[in-house]
Amino acid sequence: MAGRRVLRFAGISGILFVAGLSPGIFIGRPDVVAPSSSAQEVLRYFSEGPDLFVMGNGMAFILAAFFFLWFLGMLRNVLRSAEGEEVGFSFVALMRGLMFITLELAGAAAEVVYPASLARFENFQTDAQIAFHSLQLSG
Repeated sequence: MAGRRVLRFAGISGILFVAGLSPGIFIGRPDVVAPSSSAQEVLRYFSEGPDLFVMGNGMAFILAAFFFLWFLGMLRNVLRSAEGEEVGFSFVALMRGLMFITLELAGAAAEVVYPASLARFENFQTDAQIAFHSLQLSG
């Protein structure tokens, strides 16, 4: 009975991961980063609410990562029990999941570095090129 609850929570944590990741991808990402966007549009986007941007994008990704790690651990256990004595697919799934979440968190860190600097340092000089580089690096 306890094993079923753990598996159910693993499924729920997978859903919570997607729910936590979605705002950072669809809402937190600026629409002004099209090839035709101007530097003023990008700077206005970041200067209007850097604290909200950092909290919404960065913290949602970090929280979602915890749910993903729980889901990944349970997925590996299920795959390992299905494999039996052979080792292979469960290990590959674990390594790919860890690589995925590492790259997602690195992208989130690259994306929020500019607004975090705006929010933290009073004398930070705004520069559209740094914002463009930050957003491009996050991709």
